[in-house]
This record gives sequence, C-alpha cells and structure tokens, in this order.
Amino acid sequence: LFCAAQFGHVGLMRLVVEFGAEIHARNADEATPLILASFHGNLDCIAELLRARADVNACDADKYTSLMWAAFKGRREAAVYLIEHGADMSVKSKEGNSALTYAAYSGCEELVDFMLDRG
Repeated sequence: LFCAAQFGHVGLMRLVVEFGAEIHARNADEATPLILASFHGNLDCIAELLRARADVNACDADKYTSLMWAAFKGRREAAVYLIEHGADMSVKSKEGNSALTYAAYSGCEELVDFMLDRG
C-alpha cells in the first residue's frame, strides 16, 4: 500500500485495500499511506484513500500531516483537495509550524492565497 501511494499506482492501491490492507498503517517514520501520497502529490491516490476513510489529519513522527507535506512540497492541487476534505489547517508540527507556513516556504502563492481565504 505504501509503494502504491508513493508511486501513484491507484489501481494497485484499490486492489490491496479491497483485500484488506490497513489504510491506517504506519511506516518507520510513522507516516501513513495518505501522508506518502500527499508528499508526492498523487491526487488519485489521495482521493482513493480518503474514500476508504483514511484519517486526513493523521500525523507522522514529526507531527506533520498530509496537508503539511503537500504544502511543503508545493503540491497545490493535493493540498486544496485535502482541505476540501476536512484537513485541519490549524494543526502545528513539532516545530510549531502550520500548513500555511509550509505553503509560504514552498513559494506556492496560489496555495497561500487559497489557505488565507479559507481562514
């Protein structure tokens, strides 16, 4: 499931979820498949995981959420999708930063504007 999420293989992801893969599983960094899909901007995988009821606000070992990773990597479409599907923009990482901070750091002005408009 982690490889499918990371590399954008949504068909494989559907198959392994159908056969019982744990969508809330964690890797060595405490990341979930949704966090990996968000980090890599794999929108179809993000959508599939959320349809399967993945926790949109789950955090990794550094308290980074899927939204934070999408914002940090400048994955505007992924970040907007996560926000529109319940991602909490107020969550803070271990360093005390929000997804908005990471969006600004990435230089993705459209995402920063979207997040500011959403509050």
